[in-house]
Amino acid sequence: MPRKRDPNKPIHPTPIVLDGSAKAAAQARIVELMCDGKTLSAICREEPGMPHRQRVYEWIEADPEFAKAMDRARDLGADAIAEEALRIADTTEEGVELEIGSEGTTKEKRGDMLGHRKLRVETRLKLLAKWHPKKYGDKIEHTGRMQVTDLTDEQIDAKLAALEAATKSAE
Repeated sequence: MPRKRDPNKPIHPTPIVLDGSAKAAAQARIVELMCDGKTLSAICREEPGMPHRQRVYEWIEADPEFAKAMDRARDLGADAIAEEALRIADTTEEGVELEIGSEGTTKEKRGDMLGHRKLRVETRLKLLAKWHPKKYGDKIEHTGRMQVTDLTDEQIDAKLAALEAATKSAE
């Protein structure tokens, strides 16, 4: 039977309200940890005395100076995550794989956890590409060329005439 909830306790934890120097200290700590590549959700969830992340977003909206510091921290944090991906790729991790046989026997296999490392690196790189597409995203080159093989000669002539008319009227 499930335990009954204590009616004297709130359903959700009481939000942490920070003002003055406590708020400034929390903001400075958040910026510092984000520069190290830690996510805002992780900071607010794991660091003692931190507010909910929604409160941090409210601070960003209300304080342009803090917003600028957070933008810079996100950029530096992205670089830290990229460096972490390199470290993971370059460092072997010993691990154990268990294989269970058809008769229920187990076989232990020790070695580098290459698949796990690859997943960790790819996850970080994909997040970086989403969060910072200009710096870490795939480069897409637009040539500006198009083929008009699906158009008839009459349609091409009509489009050219329309373009020439638009160019003359713009002059």
